Amino acid sequence: MRRPDGERSESSWDWVPDLAFGGSDDLPVLAVIAAVLVALVLAWFFVFPALIFVLDLLVVLVIAGAGVAAHVLLRRPWIIEARTTDRPAQRRGWAAVGWRSSARAVDLVADGIESGRDPVWTDRLGLSGPLPRTDEGL
Repeated sequence: MRRPDGERSESSWDWVPDLAFGGSDDLPVLAVIAAVLVALVLAWFFVFPALIFVLDLLVVLVIAGAGVAAHVLLRRPWIIEARTTDRPAQRRGWAAVGWRSSARAVDLVADGIESGRDPVWTDRLGLSGPLPRTDEGL
């Protein structure tokens, strides 16, 4: 702002170029201000949502890793479940402790279902028989 005597007064808007008195020297300053505004708008609509998505993905991966670690380290059983697609739907489940034994149990259940017999499980302690199962309907 200019006072009547021609001197500029102190103002909080002094950083904004005065086009009426500055001429073409202020155009680069305006270009920088416009570029900063465009960068802020792009960051608001593209960069920040992408960062939030990546953060959400990391949270999901940490929770999934904690679940797998709980099963492996705390020796919680993995549940192998088979469902029928017809009506009335039937569901059967078997429990297996350990990563390798659960993979083996999945193969045994698949083989048993294909052959039409009840899947049998033999664990490393020599116990054998039908796997524990649940016969609840869906």
